[in-house]
Amino acid sequence: MTYEPRDAKINLATFRVVQIISFVLGLAPCKIDIAISSSKDIKYITKFSYSKSGCAYNILLIIIFSVLTIACLPYISKEYDLHYSEFIVVIDLTMSVIGNVFVVITALIYCIHQKRIVKIGNQLSEIQSNLSPCVAKKSRIFYYVTIISSFVLIWVSISVGQLVRSKIFLFISFVLSAILLSGFIMQYSLIVNVLRDNFEDLNRSFYTIVKVPEEFRYISGFPRNIAKTRLIIQNFIRIRETRHALYKVSCQISHFYSFPVLLTIVNCCGNCISILYFSIINFKHRESTFLNSISPTVCILDGLSLLALYGYPVVVLTNTVKRFNAEINKTTDILYDVRQANASNEELVAQLHDFALELVHKKVEFTAFGFFSLDCTLLHSIFGMIVTYLMILLQFKPPDTATE
Repeated sequence: MTYEPRDAKINLATFRVVQIISFVLGLAPCKIDIAISSSKDIKYITKFSYSKSGCAYNILLIIIFSVLTIACLPYISKEYDLHYSEFIVVIDLTMSVIGNVFVVITALIYCIHQKRIVKIGNQLSEIQSNLSPCVAKKSRIFYYVTIISSFVLIWVSISVGQLVRSKIFLFISFVLSAILLSGFIMQYSLIVNVLRDNFEDLNRSFYTIVKVPEEFRYISGFPRNIAKTRLIIQNFIRIRETRHALYKVSCQISHFYSFPVLLTIVNCCGNCISILYFSIINFKHRESTFLNSISPTVCILDGLSLLALYGYPVVVLTNTVKRFNAEINKTTDILYDVRQANASNEELVAQLHDFALELVHKKVEFTAFGFFSLDCTLLHSIFGMIVTYLMILLQFKPPDTATE
């Protein structure tokens, strides 16, 4: 990736923060080296390699979560208020076990498929170095920093809130697993956004086969002399080959993340239902519960913070996938613009026609193990599911299960 010197430190720091967070959460077991080339524009070249220490750390993380799940269960119920019914406690304990099991599975997947991660990372790094994208926009930098900062802010606020109230076992059983799974979603969202940025640079590069306007003066890697038809065809073929390589890497990334993201979304939806059900029941029976002595503002903020912990990552992911799909769809429009501008070039028109057919059959789809798409239509489905299950739980609960 190429950057202006004034933005280089910010981007390097951002990458290092993501790398550290991912490693601590067991989401980056491989070793990542960054080489910096000194030139007019600073260029980062990342190299992924296998790491035995990273694999050992993931195994240790798996053991810790497995032991904590078993050891903390007898103590979790003691931290609930005495007015809580067994029904609510059972739901929360079930979600706790499910969350920790999903964490173990996710960390195990990263450990087993570390060589696959290294291969995908090196392929993407090679594509970025060959693509020679334009200087990074400040809007891109701001987007990455905003996403990372918002996740960290949610993690810190939830952790501090639980620890201040001395809910240590609840923090260990619920919050830690939620932080790891939401960190997984954060990593996935950032990677999809990197792919989107690469496709955006590639779409901009299509215009260089016919002209080099002022806004594309930073794009390198393509000859500037486009007077001859043969040179135009060569430029187009190079762009087409780069896009095909980027398409294959995108498919590999989608396939790798598909099963863990399914587990994560299932856990997030289940916990959102549990939190909302808990809040509704306790506000409905406020006079007979401990909530009568707590400020409504505190209760609302506590519920919203927990919903943000589980719901916000899904919103970020679906929005990122939507932006990715929108950028992918721009390629077809750009091809027709280039075709109209070069209608007299029959050889180029034939190449554009073949490429348009290729785009129809080669589409990148980000799904949860093939069950559902990860675009914004997922939010509509999740909302409908949460409302449905809440109505079922509230309708069929025994009259005396809310409080004892």
